[in-house]
Amino acid sequence: MYAPLSDYAHSRPDFTSGELWSSNGPVFVTAAFHLCFDMQIETFAGCYLLTKIAKPDLGIGRQAQNIQFKDH
Repeated sequence: MYAPLSDYAHSRPDFTSGELWSSNGPVFVTAAFHLCFDMQIETFAGCYLLTKIAKPDLGIGRQAQNIQFKDH
């Protein structure tokens, strides 16, 4: 999980905004949206699991459960 996030955070080759947009300007690219969404969900899940280890009685809201634990 860390490596792909780090690649985009540091704009390494093939991991830039231009690569996501497939152009030189901001345009909507469905695949880029899904990639960003999936990486965000994975990050949230990782944070939740690490927090759950520290605080076993931690709960998660119903709406967040619907997003977090679907087919991701």
